[in-house]
Amino acid sequence: MDEKTTEKIVDNSAENKEIKLTRKQERFCQEYIKDLNGTQAAIRAGYSPESARQQASRMLTKDYILSRVHAIQIEECEKKSINEQSVLLGLQENYERCMQMKPAKVWDSEKHEYVECGQYTYNPKGAVAALTKMGEYLGMFKQNVNADVKGSIESTVKIEDLIT
Repeated sequence: MDEKTTEKIVDNSAENKEIKLTRKQERFCQEYIKDLNGTQAAIRAGYSPESARQQASRMLTKDYILSRVHAIQIEECEKKSINEQSVLLGLQENYERCMQMKPAKVWDSEKHEYVECGQYTYNPKGAVAALTKMGEYLGMFKQNVNADVKGSIESTVKIEDLIT
């Protein structure tokens, strides 16, 4: 089969017609999910390095390409048994590890080693990052702001913005 041969890949139900991807487009989708770098994915898919950036940009504006990328991502998550519950449990475990107090150590020049100094440390940045992701998932950081205009404005506040 040559490069122009098409395969049925995506069913665009909105228009109720089949969208066909070329082998290069399918390969681009497969490569894109590896690192989400469109230029590199295009090169690995066989597009020339000189035009790879433009090709990637053009392809990533097409709904049928984005739909295929999303479908591949879902397939990969299912293969690896990654779901919402496992992600939230992982974030919870990360938060708990970050909050564990560990003895702080200082350099003892007489003993030529690190010794405990009686203070304790933890990882606040990691803990906040885990809590932020969990809160965002739960929709905890969205606010509705009423204004004297027709309609409403929705605003999202990040926890980092509240802390700094």
